[in-house]
Amino acid sequence: MVLCTCGLQCVVRTSWTNRNPGRLFYSCPTYNSSFPFIGWVDPSMCDRSLDIIPGLLRTRDALEDGLALEQERADWEEHRANKEETRANQAELRAKMEEERAKKLRKYLIITWVLFASYVYLQI
Repeated sequence: MVLCTCGLQCVVRTSWTNRNPGRLFYSCPTYNSSFPFIGWVDPSMCDRSLDIIPGLLRTRDALEDGLALEQERADWEEHRANKEETRANQAELRAKMEEERAKKLRKYLIITWVLFASYVYLQI
C-alpha cells in the first residue's frame, strides 16, 4: 500500500503522454490534488516502444474519428431517407383522402340527380 503525502492511499492511474504511454503510476485520490504524481508502478519502457506506441495511438484515434464521422453520415442519410418516406406516405394519404372525397361527391351528385328526376317525374 502506497500512501500519498496527504495521508490517503494512492490510486493507480495510466499515463497517456507521448513520453510514457500506457505506464501505470501512483497518484493522489483527491481530484485536482497538488500531488498528481507520486511514482511509477512499473519500470520504464524501451526506446522502441516509446517510438511505436504514440504512432499507434494516433492511428487508432484517427480511425475512431473516421468511424464516428461515417456513423454520423449514415445516421444523417437514414434521417433523410425517413423524412422522404414520411413525405411520400403523407402524399399517399392525401391522395387517398382526395379519392374518398371524390367518391362521396359522386354519390351526392347521383343522389341529387335521382331526387331531381323523381321530383320532375312526379310533377308531370
